[in-house]
Amino acid sequence: MPYSTILIIDDEQSYLDIITNTLKNNNHRVLQALNGRMGCKVAERFLPDIIIMDWEMPEMNGIEAIKYLKQQSSTKEIPIIMATGVMTAVEHLETALDAGAIDYIRKPIDPIELYARINATLKLSRSYKEIKDQKANLEDLNREKDGMVGIVAHDLRAPLNRIMGLTDIIKMSNNLDKEQIECLTMIEKMCRSGISLIRDLLVINNVEYESQQLNLKEIVLKDFINDLLKNYEAQAHQKQIKIYLKNIDNKLIKLETDETFLVRIIDNLISNALKFSFPNKNVHILLKEENSKISITVKDEGQGISAEDQQKMFKKFQKLSARPTGGEDSTGLGLAIVKSLVEKLNGDIRIISELNKGAEFIIEFDKIFTKI
Repeated sequence: MPYSTILIIDDEQSYLDIITNTLKNNNHRVLQALNGRMGCKVAERFLPDIIIMDWEMPEMNGIEAIKYLKQQSSTKEIPIIMATGVMTAVEHLETALDAGAIDYIRKPIDPIELYARINATLKLSRSYKEIKDQKANLEDLNREKDGMVGIVAHDLRAPLNRIMGLTDIIKMSNNLDKEQIECLTMIEKMCRSGISLIRDLLVINNVEYESQQLNLKEIVLKDFINDLLKNYEAQAHQKQIKIYLKNIDNKLIKLETDETFLVRIIDNLISNALKFSFPNKNVHILLKEENSKISITVKDEGQGISAEDQQKMFKKFQKLSARPTGGEDSTGLGLAIVKSLVEKLNGDIRIISELNKGAEFIIEFDKIFTKI
């Protein structure tokens, strides 16, 4: 076991000496304090690797001292072992653990048991610190990755837009044959697909930053979605799909939310409903308010989603068994974006679906946005 610093807090000098001698024989550095208040000051100054805390002490007892240390940023992660010869009932153990102690040892203290508990606690503490350091490194790498994604996505979008512009110029020529026009159409389609993927990458990249600010305002939900539906008229007409919007109970439903986020959520759900439905089907959007909760349901009559696919459908880059019915593109990011945005708005999303029986996505929000 590597060299470590251990703080003993006890109002009985005899116990301090016993524990100190036991630990010094095992090459530990030992600090002493005769009451809880003094012990807290020593802990904050020297930041020991572990603290052994007596329960009954003057000025500040062990429970009070533990609670204080756990509230300080510098000492909150120091493991504390509670030591007592009086408070030995089960409820006392629960009290000590609830306060923040990591272990509990009864007096009179057996030197072998004491060293074994300290040894185990120090190993756990060091393992926790290693895991915490690894987590911090992974978070740094993830932030670096997100930054690179943003840079690459922005740099890729410009040439794709230029390629589309060049195809428009070429199309102005009257000397193109049918095969050449088809090739240009394919180039445009691939460019649009690439731009769509870049857009989704940028959205999911931005959404995952917790510091992103919400711009909240109250909207009339039915009017808001009615305006959005104008964007899908051509796509729905092409596949002869009818979209129905209904307020259940005919209530005027108002929702406090971020419009940009909600547009993105509804856009993905309606686009998917149209994309994965066969021609001559229906899509239903249902709005409901009940018990200060507002739900938005997007229900299609498409291919449905298998139980296996439902387990992975909200993960990034997951292309499910169902395929678009009209040759549309799918990036595998749409539902991951929906889930991330819904959670940003403190909402919940669930799905009801069976194969060949359509899919029903239900989103639920608090009527008044509450910060978590």
